[in-house]
Amino acid sequence: MAAAWAPFWGSLSVYPILALLLIWRSRQEGFSLGELLAFRRSKLGMDLGLGLAISIGIALFAAITAVVVSDVSPEVGESLLRHANDSLALPVPAWFIAWSVLVTPLAAALVEELTYRGYALTRLSAGRLTPALAIWLTSLGFGLQHAAFPFIDSSISIYRCLAIFAIGCGLGWIYLKVGRLLPLLVGHYLWDAVPAAFAVGILISQSR
Repeated sequence: MAAAWAPFWGSLSVYPILALLLIWRSRQEGFSLGELLAFRRSKLGMDLGLGLAISIGIALFAAITAVVVSDVSPEVGESLLRHANDSLALPVPAWFIAWSVLVTPLAAALVEELTYRGYALTRLSAGRLTPALAIWLTSLGFGLQHAAFPFIDSSISIYRCLAIFAIGCGLGWIYLKVGRLLPLLVGHYLWDAVPAAFAVGILISQSR
């Protein structure tokens, strides 16, 4: 039950808190959210292509880690599969499906990338921390957020934390290299939206 409703509760609790913190810091420090995006029209095509590549890379990484974890710890693999099947078997209203596909992926991409990479990583790497340590710290926060919510069981939470920590390190490295947030926003959005769309398709086919 928690896994199925996580997109809804996450978008109503975690993301507003992060957004409010980001707005508060922007007023304290005098920067705009547009400055964090660092959008450049001349780089639009490149950024969209890089975002697509990022989403494909994340999907491949997630698939490989799931296979490896299932081999190393079959209990975790069985738990992941069981909760995925349980989520698809739960009856959910139409508005929840629309929210999961349209609202949650966009909110996650905007709020998390602006917070962890656009703001925190930029500030930490500009201070006394080395870029590697700044990436490590922001990725740790990124992973811990996903470990705690939604909590299903401890093994899945540990797996999710480590996997998303690694993804965060990759996203942080890319951000420091390109200096623009749009590729990460696109990649993050597709990372969340495409699996949600597939899940919706399965739910619709099962309801017929």
